[in-house]
Amino acid sequence: MTEYFPGGFLYGLPINAFDIALLWQPFEVMTRRQSRRDGVPQLPSWSWVGWQGRIHWDCWKEEYQSKNDPEEPNSSFTALRAKHTTLITPIAEFLYVCDGEVNGVKTAYHVLQTDTSTLLSRQPSPVLSVRAPLARVKLWKGGLVLGAGFYLRERGGFYHWITLPDSTSPSPQCGVLFMQLDLHTQIPDVTECELIVLSRATSSLAKESSWLIIRNHYPPPDHLQKKERYEYYNVMWITRKDGVAYRKAIGKIATAAWDSLSPQWHFLSLG
Repeated sequence: MTEYFPGGFLYGLPINAFDIALLWQPFEVMTRRQSRRDGVPQLPSWSWVGWQGRIHWDCWKEEYQSKNDPEEPNSSFTALRAKHTTLITPIAEFLYVCDGEVNGVKTAYHVLQTDTSTLLSRQPSPVLSVRAPLARVKLWKGGLVLGAGFYLRERGGFYHWITLPDSTSPSPQCGVLFMQLDLHTQIPDVTECELIVLSRATSSLAKESSWLIIRNHYPPPDHLQKKERYEYYNVMWITRKDGVAYRKAIGKIATAAWDSLSPQWHFLSLG
């Protein structure tokens, strides 16, 4: 498949659409894959290959467009982001190590300086070096996503509300994190967490069926309602262990709310 995806794949995620591929969601309760051999690095939490279980294909079917798409109308990259429903602007920066060399994860709208397929001849490190805005927020237990069309199984499709860190109630909500049932039940009704921003998005309200829960419970500002579009950040909830951060869930937060937190840029290792 590398013939159709310039730069190849990084643990099952196409490098030329890495900003979009990171937004995958579980379809059912998933468990972390564990290596059966000593000395073999654990597969990464940020990729679906690091988990046992099915992912939800709606996250691949959503129609995206990069802000820096190439102009060639017949390119495979343009076809990948057909119909331009959601405009994605990458924010987080990623580096990986392969064969002792440090390489940037460059999506297709960047000019590739080298043939990265040769760099991926051996298994790269599963730990990414990430530079991204980070801030702490508060999570409040939500419920089951109904009628959103994003999850179809009883074991998936739960969410937690995101509020500002000084909130004393779950309202007003400024975003939502989607998660599988086991994570939803394990964490407290109210908890604090760290979020990093992956990308910024502007989306059509009319085609946000997979995120209906946001549209119903967190209306966008009036000027965005008039345009029938709204703006948000794609965020990843991370947890840390022994100096390495790991993915817990993916969600969305309103741009105005996130910006009000004055997030700081941080370097971290994402395993």
